[in-house]
Amino acid sequence: MTSRKFSDEELRQLNRQELTVREIAERLGVSEATVYKYKKKLGLKTKRQASDERVLRESKGDWRSPSEKWSIIPPPPGPPF
Repeated sequence: MTSRKFSDEELRQLNRQELTVREIAERLGVSEATVYKYKKKLGLKTKRQASDERVLRESKGDWRSPSEKWSIIPPPPGPPF
């Protein structure tokens, strides 16, 4: 069994810098597959996963345009004008 070229803490530090998997792999001298493997093992998200989650949080899952949102609101009760 060969020893790893980097520690978990080194990977965490590079991940906090919001580097891409390719950039992390280059800095650690390993393949991108290795970075993905250990990020998954440590529960770390890739930059793209984090970005996708942020976009979903900001949109709150509501993809409709403002005009579509208003079109489904029923008219107020009362006499017609």
